[in-house]
Amino acid sequence: MAAPAVEDTSARSVAEAAGYLREERGVRNVTLIGASARTTGILGAAEENSGLADGVILLSGTGEVFGLGEYPKLFVAS
Repeated sequence: MAAPAVEDTSARSVAEAAGYLREERGVRNVTLIGASARTTGILGAAEENSGLADGVILLSGTGEVFGLGEYPKLFVAS
């Protein structure tokens, strides 16, 4: 299991980190995790890059989730 933490949480940066894990490190399953305001980049990366993530976990997130597709998701709101 690999768990990178990206400093720049933009959708582009999150997508690049996930791509790196798959392509350079051979990681087979990628789950994107974000909390609070940082969920925006997670949502954007997952929506803009079909097949990027095998799952999404958002903790107290904000944003629209309609374009996320048919994979496992967990949303925790506070």
